Amino acid sequence: MSNELTTVADSFQALATNSRAARALAANFGTGETMSFADLTKVGVPSGGITQWQIEDITGSQSVSALTGICCYYAPYGVLWPTDEPSEDGKPLLVTHDLVRAYKVGDNYGDTDQEAIEACRNSDGSYDWQALPYNQYGTAKGGHGKRCKELRLMALLRPEDTMPLLVRISPGSLRPVTQFFKKLPVPFYEAIIELTLKKEKSKGGITYAQVQPRLAGVLTEEQGEMIARLYTRTLAEAASAREFVAESDDLE
Repeated sequence: MSNELTTVADSFQALATNSRAARALAANFGTGETMSFADLTKVGVPSGGITQWQIEDITGSQSVSALTGICCYYAPYGVLWPTDEPSEDGKPLLVTHDLVRAYKVGDNYGDTDQEAIEACRNSDGSYDWQALPYNQYGTAKGGHGKRCKELRLMALLRPEDTMPLLVRISPGSLRPVTQFFKKLPVPFYEAIIELTLKKEKSKGGITYAQVQPRLAGVLTEEQGEMIARLYTRTLAEAASAREFVAESDDLE
């Protein structure tokens, strides 16, 4: 097994000596610029039970059955939209990168109860995510689930890439993904992960695609440290700066 995993790891450009990824990051970012979530190609779980990933990047559009790459970043993310059906160009009302403290990124309260939300405001201007009335079961449209949407953000670096994809794991895939990460035998930034999609049906009768993760390989500690230095720590800093990355299709 170890020989197979080493072969997989050796195919990644970012892990090469004097790697192209490191040289590209140094050359293509201006002085004082650092990688942010906005720089990454965003990939969401497709709607309607579609089991092909759709990727739109600088090379064009492509459809693939599996995403395989080094997990450069993995963290919780939560979003509260001002309406049940947000527009594509609309902003969320609140976002959180730790499911503890939320921050206001929009001024439109929509059809939410402004007074109830402001009652959850902390002295430092943040909001108590767990105390929000919309973070309770039964508050989502149709009475199923929570209106506050909990997701996971995963940055996946494919063998040919210098910049990772930002994969947004929507609520319907949280259970298999979070259980998978808890069982990883290495830190996530030392794991090579394959993501496929399986058609499922919700309690409300809605067909959706559920993410199915698989451990495809592991890196050495030295390789993991390289990934952490080039990507993981930088993206963690972007999260601490409270950059929001929500899209209106993160509702399933």
